[in-house]
Amino acid sequence: MRCPVCGSRNVTKLKTGSYKCNDCGFVFYPDREAIIDLRDLIDAEELSDEEIEVIGERIKNASEDMGKKLYGENVRNVFRKDVTMEDIATRYEEEEHLYGVFIDFKDDIRGTLLIIIPESDIGVILSKYEGSVIQSLKQLAKEAFEEFRNNLSWNAEITGIDIAYDNISPMLNFLTSEIGRNKTVLMLNYQFISQEKWRGEMIFVPSKNSLGMLRRII
Repeated sequence: MRCPVCGSRNVTKLKTGSYKCNDCGFVFYPDREAIIDLRDLIDAEELSDEEIEVIGERIKNASEDMGKKLYGENVRNVFRKDVTMEDIATRYEEEEHLYGVFIDFKDDIRGTLLIIIPESDIGVILSKYEGSVIQSLKQLAKEAFEEFRNNLSWNAEITGIDIAYDNISPMLNFLTSEIGRNKTVLMLNYQFISQEKWRGEMIFVPSKNSLGMLRRII
């Protein structure tokens, strides 16, 4: 097995079925190419600050159901528009383990949603669904995405759900791969806060062919 980013063969297979490159930290799946899935992303400079603000707030309102499914009715969803990968990474301890729910979708809107759930909060999810952690997180992803899509009146279908269990650095590498180094890529970040405690977040990365549809929700 060879890392698709740096080419190293120094990789380790993880329990989730993914592989981690021990040289550059990239986490990847042998049956899907994250670089292809996320290439040609929207450049944040293609939208004005005002457009990003309005789009971000609309998506924040539409994604409140995701937060409620995670932590109950008292959750707040806080939108951050100028966040970077470094900003997100600094909110976690370097060795803190997290669950990452990657939801890929396409149609009117194409892109990826990543829901990050601290390991300390996984019991909340397991109390709501039957089955293993993986089964529970996949069920959560399907239900949350359906409500998210319906609230925005988008035609969009899930094309894949991947579950990762790792620390924050390889998880973010998997989300954007090489493209994530371009700091102008549009990335909308939503932090879940429940009982005045920060409880993880959602990251929305749309593709370029979604630009027109995103502008329609303004």
